[in-house]
Amino acid sequence: MVYKIQLSTEDNVGEMAQLALQERLYENEGWCMRECLQDVISGHLKSISPVVAIITEGNSPVGACLYASGSYATVQTYVKPSHRRKGYGTALITKVVGSIPEGGRVSVGVGIPESSQFFRRLIGDGVIPFGARWDGR
Repeated sequence: MVYKIQLSTEDNVGEMAQLALQERLYENEGWCMRECLQDVISGHLKSISPVVAIITEGNSPVGACLYASGSYATVQTYVKPSHRRKGYGTALITKVVGSIPEGGRVSVGVGIPESSQFFRRLIGDGVIPFGARWDGR
């Protein structure tokens, strides 16, 4: 698996959110991540310093992660079904958690059953299925 992860900057966060939307890096039309990406583009989330991380295989985006930077990060992640269980989600979460300042906390919202299993594997038993939150490192 050869991949590249790019984290947005304050200057290009809107462009990266737009790319994530164009590439349909969200579960479905009603998915919270889609709405949040739209809010990043419109500037509604500027106060929380959003970061968009996109993972690519070759030149093709295959996943994205959206989170608020700073000492507390709420993370939303999506990997295309064709690329799941191949390490892309793990690489995204590892990169994101590694960018949180020392002593920071991460909140993970679990939206689909597969996500619960994924996060439980990465961070332990702190993940409760659908709609729960995990706080810690």
